[in-house]
Amino acid sequence: MLLATAFLPVPHVNTGVSLLEAGTTGTLAALFQYFRQEWMTDERLPLWNVHNVNIRTNNHLEGWHNRLNRKAGKSHNGFYELLELLIAEQGVMDTLIQQVLSGNVTVGDLRRVNKVYAQKQRQVAQYTGEYTNGRRTLEQFLEALIYVILNGIFEPMGFIAKKVQSSLQIHDKRREESCVYSETQADPSTTADGSLHGQASTRIELLHAF
Repeated sequence: MLLATAFLPVPHVNTGVSLLEAGTTGTLAALFQYFRQEWMTDERLPLWNVHNVNIRTNNHLEGWHNRLNRKAGKSHNGFYELLELLIAEQGVMDTLIQQVLSGNVTVGDLRRVNKVYAQKQRQVAQYTGEYTNGRRTLEQFLEALIYVILNGIFEPMGFIAKKVQSSLQIHDKRREESCVYSETQADPSTTADGSLHGQASTRIELLHAF
């Protein structure tokens, strides 16, 4: 995985990419060729290299990109499809903010996510030290980094999503019960206050794909 090469010392990146590239053919070989031409120049390589960088602030951004790609389900989405995805994402974030403000999702829950990222950071630092001290070969270092990248980098947000979804389901149920005993006998899916029932249901559906 090319992402792992970002953690290598700059002088070792070319060797690391060559190890990963060995035996590739077709489209995968073309990807490596593109990567070398576009991202391994003397000007660009230092921009994405994070060797020995202790604090990485783009974990949340990578997680957001990953979640958005899963929702899209395909490449080359049209403008209006992208717009719909962004509107849906805004709905999820608005819901999360409201749940935090109302106390249904606590700061402790968010800290639990940060602890997972911190654990990954410690693993990267450990493997980097072992490689620098000669206790790991370049190939072993890459294998360890790939394992860290592939195992659980984007999973923690699922914990918060489940809590938000659970509270929304409770809200939805209470809304239905209150509508049953309403004197106006209003349809809960078309209430005059902006279709709260429909909005909650829609947000639950969005969170299924979180």
